[in-house]
Amino acid sequence: MLGVLVCKHRPGEGSPATVLLPAGDVMGRVSQPRGSLSPHWSFVIQLREGTSFEPDRLFGRIEHVTSGRAIRFESLAEVMAFMEQVLWEQSRNSNSI
Repeated sequence: MLGVLVCKHRPGEGSPATVLLPAGDVMGRVSQPRGSLSPHWSFVIQLREGTSFEPDRLFGRIEHVTSGRAIRFESLAEVMAFMEQVLWEQSRNSNSI
């Protein structure tokens, strides 16, 4: 299964957002307008050279832009779990202020 890393950025809206989409979803999802792009929801993904785009064989590193938290990953599931955890903790912390 192939995937595509898509980088979306609108001038004046902070950091670009990058997402991994299954190849079949790219055309339908990229052209649809979205809400504002917050830097608090931004991640940088570095893929290991030669990595395949198979969900269970995706190797690299992901870093949350505003907190600097980072992990190395070996699957798309680990990427998604990290993003969910960071964003959940960020939401919880912003609600307790």
